[in-house]
Order: sequence, then C-alpha cells, then structure tokens
Amino acid sequence: MAPDDPAVSTQWISFTKSNDGATIMAYEARPSDASAPLPVVLVCIRNQGVEPHIQDVTRRWAKLGYMAAAVDLLSREAWPRGTTRSAG
Repeated sequence: MAPDDPAVSTQWISFTKSNDGATIMAYEARPSDASAPLPVVLVCIRNQGVEPHIQDVTRRWAKLGYMAAAVDLLSREAWPRGTTRSAG
C-alpha cells in the first residue's frame, strides 16, 4: 500500500521507558477518518527494525480500521529507522 494513501494517517511517535530513561520509537498508523476509539494491533518487527515492509504491514492494518503500531525495539540502540544492523 502506498505510504501516502489518504485513507491512512501515519506518524513516528516516541516514549520514554520509566526504568532506564531510554527513548523508544514507534511507527503508528490509523484510519484518517477515525472519530471514535479504535481496536489496536501491535505489529511485531523483525531483526531489522521498522523497515519499509513493517511500515507497509502497519498501514494495511490501519486501512482495515485498526490503530496499528510497530514499536522499534532497536531504536533504544540508536539505529536509524529503516537501516539494517550489520552482522558481526
């Protein structure tokens, strides 16, 4: 699904973990016309973070009427969004 599909609103959000102060990023998508509370889907990432495929999966859930979020568990290690970790 196109990243700029007008039926879906996306954004990067961040939150701070209370136990160690780490900042965690998440890619959030929801239907653009949502006016009431939505069911939530958490999208599991692979070992490469919230890369374009995971963003696409998140947008697809939003297109189906969910608020979807892919939490970038690698963001606490300061890996840039959409990049891969090198082996070794």
